[in-house]
Formats: sequence, structure tokens, C-alpha cells
Amino acid sequence: MEEPLFTIRNKNTREEFIRFNRVILNKEHHYIRSMIIVNVVVVLIGVCLLLTEKNAMFPTVIFVVVFLICYNWKLTRGVDKRAAKTFEHNKIGKDLEFQISFFCDYYKISAETGFSDIEYSKLYKIIETTTNLYFMYSKNQGVIIRKSECSSELIEFLHSIKFKYNL
Repeated sequence: MEEPLFTIRNKNTREEFIRFNRVILNKEHHYIRSMIIVNVVVVLIGVCLLLTEKNAMFPTVIFVVVFLICYNWKLTRGVDKRAAKTFEHNKIGKDLEFQISFFCDYYKISAETGFSDIEYSKLYKIIETTTNLYFMYSKNQGVIIRKSECSSELIEFLHSIKFKYNL
């Protein structure tokens, strides 16, 4: 049996899942860009309404301002609440402890629920942040790897994998 080049232990936590959700929304679904576009369009509509008839449109402008406040609050705070709720409802992955073993051409995830061997070439993408690496299986599904659990040699190896497979 082949020996792994590197092995780390990891645990799914609520905070990491919420952070993962934010990163995926911003990187894969252009969440902030979409939010900015909607805000600009609504502000332009409000300005146009204000410039057309000042007295008749004042309640509408107030509605636009209240809408923007509610919309932005819902998109920023609501997303985290939804992610936390999703995490809490995941009976298998919630607080799951697992081990990731890295080999030359694949990695293996082992947990009490089972194991998976995943070839690097089958990954959709590797997303890197200051605190984590996300091995993405698709646009919205992946595994979280905390950099704090990785040695500098492992980080270098993962960078080489990202480059080798154009992830």
C-alpha cells in the first residue's frame, strides 16, 4: 500500500462552513458584484424619481431607501444565517472529524462515515484564502483545508498541484 506524502486531521465547524459559504458566493457566484449592481440601479431609480416630481415621489424615494437598507441587511446577515442553518441541518457533516492523506495524484478523505479517493485531475478548482484552501468538486461543493493544520511543505505541494492541474 502506498504511503501518503502528507496527512492532516480536520474537523468541520460552523464558523469554517460560514466562511466557506462567503468565499464561494464571492468567488464563484460574484455575489458582491451583483449586490453592487442592484444597489446602483435602485439608487439611480430613486434619483430619477426625485428629479421628476419632488413632492409626489417623496414617499416612493423613502420606500427605495428603506428597500436598500433591508436588501443589504438581508444579503449580508441573511447569508450567514442561512449557511449556519444549513450546517446545523447536515447530520452527517456537522462537526465531522476526518483525515486527509495527500498522495502524488490523488488525496484520500477518511472519516468514521467512510472514505473517498479523489484524483486531483477531477477537481473543479482550488480556491486559496489567507486562512484556508478549498478543494472544490463543483461550483458550490468542496472540502475545507485549514492552512493552520498544514506544514509549509504541504502548502508548497498543494500549490504545485494547483499549478500542475491548472486549478
